[in-house]
This record gives sequence, structure tokens and C-alpha cells, in this order.
Amino acid sequence: MRPVAWLPNQGGDSVMVTNVNGVAERLTTLSHMLEAFPESMIRYLVPSAGTFNCRRIAGTDRLSMHAFGAAIDLNPRFGDYWLWSRENGTIIWRNRFPVEIVYPDTLEAQSKALDFITAAADKICNIVKLAGHYQTIKVTGDAKAQLSGLIKQLADLGISRAADFNADEYEGVLRTDLAATVQHNAECKLRVFEKLESKMIK
Repeated sequence: MRPVAWLPNQGGDSVMVTNVNGVAERLTTLSHMLEAFPESMIRYLVPSAGTFNCRRIAGTDRLSMHAFGAAIDLNPRFGDYWLWSRENGTIIWRNRFPVEIVYPDTLEAQSKALDFITAAADKICNIVKLAGHYQTIKVTGDAKAQLSGLIKQLADLGISRAADFNADEYEGVLRTDLAATVQHNAECKLRVFEKLESKMIK
């Protein structure tokens, strides 16, 4: 077990979690990601209801994940424990936590996707800058290769929007957008980044 600072810049406390299977490292990364959330979402995260608690799952003989220091409960004000959510004997599913918090892996995937897009924009603009224009077969082929690689990287991350397009379509869009920017590499990179981000992620 080791302590992990849970959203320390947002008023969170230190929590105890296990080092096994990288849980402590993963929770530290998650805390950094969630600290960047809008203020309106912090109320769901701070205070937490704790992590390590050597107890059994209610109504069973099995140890809870909390007993292993491998789980965290968020602000209990917004929690709806399923055993307490029965109506006429039927368990009612409820969730008051924003989907961005419920599925944090989506945020990590998008962060990686932005890194891939930044790298692709840099490479595409350097290709065009070296050639001086966007009209040769080699430049077009090299740009398409970069776009094809980017689409595959995003698809591997589970970014579904990237799969809706192909390199030929993107290359056509970029050719038009870059016509007036190829002489300014920084502006070129920004334009490519914004175009790819808006179509592939947003």
C-alpha cells in the first residue's frame, strides 16, 4: 500500500491504494487527468469516500475490492448503491456521475490522439515545406501515408470518428486549406492540427 494524492489542487486528500498491478500509478495518472476537469465536475470527485477498507461485499462472504486497496469511491452525495436502489423489489439503475468521469479511459485515449495528431501535422507540414508546394505526386503520396498512419493510430485507440474517413478525403481537404499557409510552417501546423482534430475527435 502507498498513499496517492487525490486531486490535491482541488482540495482532495491522500488515499491509500495498492501497488499491485500498477493500481497506485494508474490512480495518480487519473488524478492528474481529472484535476483538469471544469469546476462544475469537481464536486463529483472531491471529497472521495475513500479507498482501502478491509471489508466484505455487503450480503456476501467475498472481500470487496476496497479490501485490497484497488478501488475508490467518489463523492457519496452522488452515489446510488444498487442494493439501496430497489423499487418494489426491482433494482433500478441510476447514475448521476458525468460520463466523462464514469469512462475516464476515453480521456486518456483522446489525450494520446491529440499527441498523434500533433505529430502528424508536424510531419505533413515539413513534407510540404521542403517541397515548396503541395502539387507533386511524391508530396501527395507522403502526405497520404502520414494520414493513413494517423487514421490507424486513432482507430487503435478506439476513436470511432477517424474510421469514417480515408486518407484520400483528408488529403483533399488539407490541400485546399494549406494553399495559403505552406510558407509559414507554424501556421501550417496549427491549421492541420485544427482540421484533423475537428474531424477526427470532436
